Amino acid sequence: MEVQNHYAVLGDIGGTNFRLRLVDIKSRKIVREVTYMTKDYKSFADYIDRLLEQSHVSDVKHIILAIRGVVVGGECLTDFPGESEKRLREHYKDVPDVRFMNDVEGMAQGILY
Repeated sequence: MEVQNHYAVLGDIGGTNFRLRLVDIKSRKIVREVTYMTKDYKSFADYIDRLLEQSHVSDVKHIILAIRGVVVGGECLTDFPGESEKRLREHYKDVPDVRFMNDVEGMAQGILY
């Protein structure tokens, strides 16, 4: 019986760079790391889609993004207007855990690099 891997997408979204990591949950190993320029930003989903397509991964269980600026009630109130957990959940319907947090909180929880 083949064991299926489950993955988490962890992101650090700042003023200059949009950094993403794809992590194998079971082994806790980084599968892929990418950095995109924030100035080329279209949407959070656009960058995450690129990472998943390049990695040939579909079984994502968590998307956790640590974002520069103010995050209240799952919405970005400063640098990325219109981005929200709700919008990302609608795009990734099969991902059970989609969360935003301020980047300082993300650093405290150890999801940033």
